[in-house]
Amino acid sequence: MTRLPEPQQSLAPDDARGVTGYGASVIESADALIARVRALDGAGQATAFQSAPWLDAIGRSLARDGGGHMFAIDVIDRTSGELAALLPLVVSRDGRMRVARFADIGVCDYRGPILGSAAPHTRDGQKSLWRTTLRALDGRADLVRFEAMQRTIGERANPLATLPGIRPARLTGMWVHVDTTVEEFLRGRGKKYRKEAERCFRLLEKEGEPAFQRSETPDAIGRAYAALEAQQSQRHGEAGNELYVLDKPTYSEFYRDLLLAERDSGFAQIFTLESDGRIVAALMGVVYGGTFTALRISNGGPVWRHLSPGRLVVIETMRHMVARGIRTFDLGAGDYPFKRGFGAAEIPLYDLVAPVSVRGWPAVAADRTKSWLKQHPALAGAAKRLAGRA
Repeated sequence: MTRLPEPQQSLAPDDARGVTGYGASVIESADALIARVRALDGAGQATAFQSAPWLDAIGRSLARDGGGHMFAIDVIDRTSGELAALLPLVVSRDGRMRVARFADIGVCDYRGPILGSAAPHTRDGQKSLWRTTLRALDGRADLVRFEAMQRTIGERANPLATLPGIRPARLTGMWVHVDTTVEEFLRGRGKKYRKEAERCFRLLEKEGEPAFQRSETPDAIGRAYAALEAQQSQRHGEAGNELYVLDKPTYSEFYRDLLLAERDSGFAQIFTLESDGRIVAALMGVVYGGTFTALRISNGGPVWRHLSPGRLVVIETMRHMVARGIRTFDLGAGDYPFKRGFGAAEIPLYDLVAPVSVRGWPAVAADRTKSWLKQHPALAGAAKRLAGRA
């Protein structure tokens, strides 16, 4: 097991007004960070995107592509020694400014700290933890840009999501819960939705022998992932989406590596829905904390559109998971019609942009102005017209 480094930075406690004193140390290497997360052994509350298997894959990707250095701020309660928050981070350059973000390569739907039993529950405690975190980042970053955070992580309140300057993120998460059986869940969506789903399953049977399966061997995973990637690339290409990047080497290798590395643990899984050996749809996701989180979904294109294969592969995956005790399904960030069709509820997400050094203040001011203008579109339009005249 990798030995954790000795704390390299000790911070004075903040006991003002009876607030619990926090101390922070910096974990300098990805290996030491992963070891720290694994050592928590479930005591830390995190989203799937800050779990040990996910961070391990992020670290491997950063190492392959030279995309940055992953480290962490480890904040503890000085009295009890218990974990308050562990923040896996990377720092990147934006011109002359150093920007700290949660560890990611652009593949995380949700971001946030790993919260321990000493995570604060009061406003003063949250502010104290934040001051301690900023002191730990002093000299390492000029700006903090923490995006797509949930207000609650596991069963604990996220102390970073209630700080001054917090604002709604661009996207929201979407999730559903299956209380009993998938059949009962579909009936709860209404007669029209249930009948339509049944009709699509009948159409699939007419096309040929249907098969739904989880890919478990390296060869099966490779075949399923190749189909998912090709189908997604084709769909976005046909739609003229020039911003689509998941077929680029960095992202493609990340997802393939994750599937192969975690095939035995069951953390990362990929499913296919087939007809006579032809892959009609594919779905990749991760299982963590009693929840299946969908990462990528694809279908075979226009020739299969009449039977809504994306919906069918989600339904079959739900059946597979419910049979194994998984009843919560996170459909990921982004409000899309097919998610609403499942009756998905929103998971509000929040962004925090804050200065660490004087150099970060102009970026914060610009960010707040941009956010204010979005809330006042009439004034934003007037400003654009004035700028055009100038």
